[in-house]
Amino acid sequence: MLRDRRIPDIFLGALLAVAVFALGFSVAFSLYPPQKNRPTQSAEQSGNTARSDDRLADYTLALDALNFFLVVSTVRLWWQARRSAKIAEHALLDLERACVVPGFKPVERDAPEWHVKVIVSNVGKSFALVKSLYVKFAPLGGLPTIPDPDGTYEERGPTDEVILPGQTITRFAPFKMPTKQEGQFIYGYILYEDVFERLWRNRFACQVWSFETTERPFYVTVGGRAHNSDTQEKQSS
Repeated sequence: MLRDRRIPDIFLGALLAVAVFALGFSVAFSLYPPQKNRPTQSAEQSGNTARSDDRLADYTLALDALNFFLVVSTVRLWWQARRSAKIAEHALLDLERACVVPGFKPVERDAPEWHVKVIVSNVGKSFALVKSLYVKFAPLGGLPTIPDPDGTYEERGPTDEVILPGQTITRFAPFKMPTKQEGQFIYGYILYEDVFERLWRNRFACQVWSFETTERPFYVTVGGRAHNSDTQEKQSS
């Protein structure tokens, strides 16, 4: 995983420390100017000295304002750099992560019972650990609007089988369909972990047909985003 300590953060932190020190020094100098024992001076010399002190005070005030601006600018720069680094890190993780998707073998139309063979493939850029495969069936017109809760699916697993990029796993046993009705639904999800130790749930839902046509394949994706999404699971720390 990416390192938590970043060189830009260290550099900006050091710059912020210098800016805060300079601001504190200039403020202290303006509040407590150095006192000098001066000999008795004429009125003209006293006036010149007063004007010099005024110019020094104006310079110190300007220095205070400059240092304050430097502190604020450094803080804003540090915040923006940290935010940009986090965005880049998340983008890199998503770009390089695994993506495990389901596939389906056609049912044997003339078999006494219909079974669906589910295969899983890694179409991402890094390896993954396939945890489990969960499946349910629903009759024609019976696909729920939202996925059913966990614990109501038929499971294949658990396993921690490594799947490399471009690899397909066919080891899962077929799922028996309740009937031989055309157009019934198969839906469920795959649990897998990517190389960055993040857990993902890839949901799927399809309508099953024992024959295909030019307009319709054996399996037709249904259910919209609720049943077809690859989302990261929330893990307790």
